[in-house]
Amino acid sequence: MRGRIKVIILVVIVALALLFVFNLTKSEQDFSSNTILIKQNIPVGGESISNVKIMNNQNAQNFKISFPNVENLIFVEEDSFELNKGESRNIEVHVREGFEQGIYVGQMVIDSEKTSKRIPIIIGVESVNRVFAITQNILPKYETVYPGGKFGVSLKIFNLENSDVDDVTMVYSIKTLEGEEILSDSEVLIVQTSLEKTKIIDIPKTLPEGDYVFITTISDGAARSDVGLLFSVLNKDSQEEFGNIKYFVILVIVFVIGIIAMFVYFIKTRDDLLLRLRKQQRNELKENLKTISLYKKRINQSKSKSKKKKICEINKAKKRIIGKIKKKQKERISEVKRLKKTGNKNKIEEKLKEWEKKGYGVFETEKEMKKISKLEMQKRVKSLREKGYKTSFLKE
Repeated sequence: MRGRIKVIILVVIVALALLFVFNLTKSEQDFSSNTILIKQNIPVGGESISNVKIMNNQNAQNFKISFPNVENLIFVEEDSFELNKGESRNIEVHVREGFEQGIYVGQMVIDSEKTSKRIPIIIGVESVNRVFAITQNILPKYETVYPGGKFGVSLKIFNLENSDVDDVTMVYSIKTLEGEEILSDSEVLIVQTSLEKTKIIDIPKTLPEGDYVFITTISDGAARSDVGLLFSVLNKDSQEEFGNIKYFVILVIVFVIGIIAMFVYFIKTRDDLLLRLRKQQRNELKENLKTISLYKKRINQSKSKSKKKKICEINKAKKRIIGKIKKKQKERISEVKRLKKTGNKNKIEEKLKEWEKKGYGVFETEKEMKKISKLEMQKRVKSLREKGYKTSFLKE
């Protein structure tokens, strides 16, 4: 029992430690939104609406919405409101008309009374009569970007007019969500029907952690096309630290599962052994009562003048036998429980086999019955020997 309590205490301590570490790695969300990026492409002179749902996870609090750097391009009908716990609000984000062609970057800032959330915004204002179309995809190898590392993009350019070969100028730039240009580069390309190109950019070592937009502009002098792609620059040290924490959490989880599995297996194994003993004991009592009944039946069928006396002696012997068997069984249960505390499964197995080999089924009964009927006892001894039981104790 003490061993079981120690294991339970150990599992509880490890579980509490795991919960503590998990809480360290989990930031409590004051509120949540269903949008991580607002990205719209609209024609020159057009407008659009995006929907952002805000859910309050804390007690009643006030919210305020703003659009730094793009407040003249984007607006909402209601920029401040209150939400109770569990309430949500659908916000319509409007893009104004009348802006020139280009890529506009910014962010939607949602401030609560406790925290602040920033949603990146990329608005592409396109010419109605486009000559070129551009698609951008981050290369899998460069999905994680660190200061001083590299950023890779796969570009596909399509000549929508299928005109003759043109020399076009392609400009690459990276901007912050505040609209500040970090770097820029350009090159001249020849685009027929289509062109695929990979662009690898060196990220400055001093570039802060955060969200950025990679902008590609292609122009043939008369027309141009623009496209923007969001990517994030991560702090390598914080990522490694978070990775180490996750690795530690995984190890702790594996350890706890292992401890619980061992505990369950150990308890189940020990209980199985005890169940085997109890099953032996039930069979033992059953066999003894069966043997006593057999003796009574044979004596009743005999023509002996002393059979009433012998039946009376058998009934008295039956009470003594049951008392002795139960006392012995209690002692053996206590022995098994004692061995269970040591965790020595093999020793318990040995004991069970030893008790079974002794002929536990008829030990007490045969010893009593031989005093009443020696003839019947001799037949029984012969039967026991044929079954492989030890019968030397019957001579005692």
